[in-house]
Amino acid sequence: MAKEAKKEPTKKSPKDPNAYGVWAMVVGMFSVITSPAPVFGLILGVVGFFLASAQEKREKNSWSKAGKILSIFGIIFSIIIFILALWISKNPELLAQYGGATYGLP
Repeated sequence: MAKEAKKEPTKKSPKDPNAYGVWAMVVGMFSVITSPAPVFGLILGVVGFFLASAQEKREKNSWSKAGKILSIFGIIFSIIIFILALWISKNPELLAQYGGATYGLP
């Protein structure tokens, strides 16, 4: 009687080997779309970046690259918009020049 070789348990992986990469790209797109609301854009950008990094650890592919690029753009846009919002809030006369709300200023 021949001994049967024991199968080593393998790590569970999702059915699609590109799952993290696809999710990184989707979350990265939402990060760019929601970057006018800096908090949402920043959070989604960070999540997308980590998903892309997880995909690159499994298998580097174009999904992870696109997800990482979109996430970085979302993070950068969110930071720029946040800085612009702070700057405009410190200079309300700038809004008045362009017909915006003056918030009680003459």
